[in-house]
Amino acid sequence: MKVDRVFVLSHLKEKQIEQGGYYGSELSDLAKVMKVTYRAVRMRLTKWIKEDPDFFNLIYLGKSLPSIALDEEKIPYLQRHFIEERTRLNYRYS
Repeated sequence: MKVDRVFVLSHLKEKQIEQGGYYGSELSDLAKVMKVTYRAVRMRLTKWIKEDPDFFNLIYLGKSLPSIALDEEKIPYLQRHFIEERTRLNYRYS
């Protein structure tokens, strides 16, 4: 099967809008959908990025989506809680 330029471009532009770029793991997913190898998609994409102006502005974000630890998700809540407590204590002891 052949790597479909229009399909790859539309998918990567969608990811560009959603995430600010694309990850290598998304290329692997594209390869599975198109029933080609990851290497074929990567090689064709490398060629298109060099030669095709439609692909120039795509941004590669890395191999895979970074994982977020549970503690990192709690940071905004903890910061807000700390600020509220500090404000309450400053008001009480001023």
